[in-house]
Amino acid sequence: NTLTGNVYMVPKEGVDYLVKKNAFLNYLKVLDKINSADGIVAATSTFNFPGRIEYKSRSGRWPIVAINPEQYAKVINVSQKMYQGKYLDENDDDQIILGRQIAGGEGVISTSTALRGIKVGDKVKVVFDNKSKTFTVKGIFDTKFAESDSRAFITEKSLRSISPDIVD
Repeated sequence: NTLTGNVYMVPKEGVDYLVKKNAFLNYLKVLDKINSADGIVAATSTFNFPGRIEYKSRSGRWPIVAINPEQYAKVINVSQKMYQGKYLDENDDDQIILGRQIAGGEGVISTSTALRGIKVGDKVKVVFDNKSKTFTVKGIFDTKFAESDSRAFITEKSLRSISPDIVD
């Protein structure tokens, strides 16, 4: 349980859940209903977007996932797989955690595309949709599953600070 769950919700044609506040609020109601259903241990939301992470002279494109860290930890066990540093807190606004395949180092599959040498406390710039923000690396996780370890996580609060019209 380091990558995905079993339920995906997508907006109907013509509705963009990321930029329409009322649609997002309806989405939260649906998530609440799922969490309260019999037999459900926990459910969480994620906002996935492609982004570029820049560190010194290196950069690459990886999936960046905005989460509510407390809820996400109830569903996906990345929080238990911290290789260095710490997992995100809900109020983190300028912190990011990186998968080991992004961070690089010994045993990484894609050393040619990894950031190589990055460590907890270093600064990275995240760029998406012509917007950017500098983050401090709070932690590096290692799930031992390359696809999971090729992602980065920020909080929903961080995503709102980059693009206020998203997830408001």
